[in-house]
Amino acid sequence: MSRWTGSWLSGPGAAREGDPAEEPGYRGERLGLPESGLGSVAGTGRRFLALLIDWVPCAAVGNFLTTNPAVSTIALFALLTVVSLAVFGRTPGHWVVGIKPASLTGERLSFGHSVLRTLLLCLVIPPLVMDVDGRGLHDHVARTVVTIAR
Repeated sequence: MSRWTGSWLSGPGAAREGDPAEEPGYRGERLGLPESGLGSVAGTGRRFLALLIDWVPCAAVGNFLTTNPAVSTIALFALLTVVSLAVFGRTPGHWVVGIKPASLTGERLSFGHSVLRTLLLCLVIPPLVMDVDGRGLHDHVARTVVTIAR
């Protein structure tokens, strides 16, 4: 098998054939984040719970108050997420579970980055494609990382 197919067909470990010292020891190490505690990369469980907390009220409103629940739910979720991120820097679900999306540059998330991140989040697949730092494709594009805030 050629080298280029072996790097992805052989699994995730085979793609990293370089010096083991270059591999991160924990999620967020390459980004200069602490291993645990405040400012460290939030785990998948917290992120999923925050998503669920934001999604359920949108689904309830979409199901009971509109004639097209699927479109209404995703539209309400997108609106809630964009407005919350742009105004408060996190969604109600993020606040409840104690996490916060942070810009890699240290600046506040702009409205444009909030919209872009939310649109990709609504496509479902980008959040499922994660790197070794626990960042989804939507985080890469928006240049963000979700960290523990409390």
